[in-house]
Amino acid sequence: MRVMMNKTFESILKTGAAILLAFSLVLLLPGISMAQSEQPQEGREILAIGTSAIAGGNLAQAKNQAISVALLKGVEIYLLNQLGNQGMVQNFERILEEIIPNAREGIENFNILAENRTDREYSVLLKIKVNQEMIAGKLREKGISPGETSAIKLLFMVLETVGELKSHWWSDVDAYAIMSPTELALDRAFQEKGFDPINRASSPPEIAFFSQFTGTKPSLEEALAWGKLLSADVVIFGVSRIAENGNISVDLEAADVARGIRICKETQFEEAKLDLGNMDKIFEALQKIAVSLSTRFYACIVQGTEVKKEEVEQFEITLSGLRTSKQFMMFKDFLLNAVPGVTSVIPSRIQGNSITASIQYTGGKEKFLGDVMNHPKLPFPLHLSRSEEGKTILNLE
Repeated sequence: MRVMMNKTFESILKTGAAILLAFSLVLLLPGISMAQSEQPQEGREILAIGTSAIAGGNLAQAKNQAISVALLKGVEIYLLNQLGNQGMVQNFERILEEIIPNAREGIENFNILAENRTDREYSVLLKIKVNQEMIAGKLREKGISPGETSAIKLLFMVLETVGELKSHWWSDVDAYAIMSPTELALDRAFQEKGFDPINRASSPPEIAFFSQFTGTKPSLEEALAWGKLLSADVVIFGVSRIAENGNISVDLEAADVARGIRICKETQFEEAKLDLGNMDKIFEALQKIAVSLSTRFYACIVQGTEVKKEEVEQFEITLSGLRTSKQFMMFKDFLLNAVPGVTSVIPSRIQGNSITASIQYTGGKEKFLGDVMNHPKLPFPLHLSRSEEGKTILNLE
């Protein structure tokens, strides 16, 4: 028997979603739920129970409310199945505010399988059929990715000016080992959104020798170069200005390192009129701005980053026959700047005249070797060999 949803369901979705979703998560995260464990294998049909008090003897109203509760629970269970525990927790606020209120659109129909009534309450067991395409589209629209995917790695390159004083860590990595207030505020805000900010203080040693770009306001080219060096997926770069009058403006852009393109841009201005000597108040204002910007950047970054983690392979290559360390740096720069698909080159072992590096590359190891050995801009002649243990060695001729 098919039952059409009524206005009561829509009202409960808007007013009771927070309580129901939070309670549902508590029940669902450890062992999902009894309803979920009985779900058919198809995945789009879900069993859910709804219960409502019978107020003033009004059984019809209690039945409608119980159905609405069960429908909402069904959508929550489906979302949990699609997003996993981590995805549900990381996107809780967006799901609550932007997905759940429109949950009705994601339900094709439902059947009442069983009913139970006591003097005080009415309960119903529903079989719910969800519209998978509709829900998947809504999730994509809001920048919410399904599955237990690993977090996107972010690198912040933000020139901070406080009055006339400028701070930009890429001009002197050692001197700016401690994050600026703007960088710290952004780090916290984006981490709370589920991103993985890179700790540049624990970067590989050769970062100190990366002196090609030491300007003030970073360009897209500089952001991409540093992003590759520090194995970032996305670089957020721009300027944070704290003026003499205490007003704050932050202009940021995001670049996809793998594709080498700018994917979004956001600006925020706060007429704060703060005392430049009161860093506590300045940091509070920066945190507020960072939270707002992280929310606006979220969907853009998730949707704009097309290279998925499972598509990127990691493997080791040994460069042998080196006469100077400069030759390895030349080869590394060649890989990062001339071979499409290379997202990271990190030295992992030095032995004699050989350096072994960990490579992250989109396309597979054999394709990587073909791209390198046949590249017209190869910095020096190489020949390929493999050790008895199966290790790949590129030998300088």
